[in-house]
Amino acid sequence: TVAVQKDSRFPLASLRLYVHAGSAYETPDIAGISHQLEHMVFKGTESRPKGAIATDIERAGGYLNAATSFDYTMYLTDMPSDQWKLGMDILKDMAFHPSLDPEELESEKEVVLAELQRGEDTPSRRLFNRMLSSTLAGTPYERPIIGFPDTIRAYTVAKMRAYIDRLYQPQSMLLLVVGDVDPGEVLKEAERLFGSIPN
Repeated sequence: TVAVQKDSRFPLASLRLYVHAGSAYETPDIAGISHQLEHMVFKGTESRPKGAIATDIERAGGYLNAATSFDYTMYLTDMPSDQWKLGMDILKDMAFHPSLDPEELESEKEVVLAELQRGEDTPSRRLFNRMLSSTLAGTPYERPIIGFPDTIRAYTVAKMRAYIDRLYQPQSMLLLVVGDVDPGEVLKEAERLFGSIPN
């Protein structure tokens, strides 16, 4: 699904790619893999080596980030309005063509484990996770989005690829573009970039 809102107040374009894939869609043995994948897409794609994504976005004057929730993962970029096509291409590249290098995965696991530990040192985060595990016990929402130390350490590239193949499907995505853009051009470019990807 593509949603476009023209807003010409500023020469900017905000692009968001929502994927209907978050921690609630994980099995217990891969708890947190949605969040780990969000980290990994910044480590390179099949056409952009490590560091190139950030370089391309920053060179164009843009901003890039991502976020994981229970029900979705969102990839986002804010660009000067004359660079929105680059932003869309990079979001597509991140979602559909991450390189998932095994060495980078091992390194990034340590980053996520450190993030998990910081969360455990935050009283409000600990209280929130314990509230979820008690009130939503027996549902996928009882697990923290970030996962657990043992599941994080057990991720493999094969598990990540299987997760992508299962959930990263065009019919489960929303591409949102808002800003100083021509809606017809946005739809045409979205069709060009995403239209041939099979569900």
